[in-house]
Amino acid sequence: SAISHYTVYRQTGGQTPKAIATLQNTNLQPAYIDTTVKPGRTYQYTVTATNNADLQSTASSAAGIAVQTVSACYAYWALNDSGGSVATESGGNGLNGQLFNGPLWNPSGKFGGALQFDGDDDRVQLPRSVLNGAKNVTVSLWIKTAKIGEQSLISGASRRYDNAFLLFLNSGVEMEFVTNNDSVSWEIDPVNDNQWHHVLVIASDANNAASLYIDGIFQGGRRLTIDPIEIDEGGLQL
Repeated sequence: SAISHYTVYRQTGGQTPKAIATLQNTNLQPAYIDTTVKPGRTYQYTVTATNNADLQSTASSAAGIAVQTVSACYAYWALNDSGGSVATESGGNGLNGQLFNGPLWNPSGKFGGALQFDGDDDRVQLPRSVLNGAKNVTVSLWIKTAKIGEQSLISGASRRYDNAFLLFLNSGVEMEFVTNNDSVSWEIDPVNDNQWHHVLVIASDANNAASLYIDGIFQGGRRLTIDPIEIDEGGLQL
């Protein structure tokens, strides 16, 4: 009998494993992001599968993770201000963004509110200092889109267009990253299904590579030369 759903269990501190999520079996590879973990703790996760006859498998081998406090987050925008023309930097670092051309505050975000773009000229301009000069960068985004064509996620560049930082969707099934006049891409499961998806890209000059995760699933690493990013004033935008 076909699999109906998966159940994710979590255990910490010698406690009995507790079911924390049920993932329906779809054509997409099921993924789960645990947003309730606490720094300084170690967690063990197992998964069971249940078929259409309601028969449950034994638990998978445990996967462990130790959660650390991340102190190097340079800037964070929740984009849930609910009104006005300023995107407040939620980390308290004063790196507020400025809205242009009328993106709309939407109360139905992934975590509270969200900012809705028209796919044409709506944008949020961020301080260039967020990425300018950086050569080891991690960018994390929650996106929800139904657009078929190309769409930018984050764009940072200078007038010379050298050592830019560009992350965009070529389509709903291809993500591209551009820097240092070079580009790499990934074929991905569709993300233009009008559902929320988590996108995380890591660019590092230590191994001259970029890595992509979609909904917590590693999409692969790509080799390319990464030099310090060059962004002009007004050149960093969502």
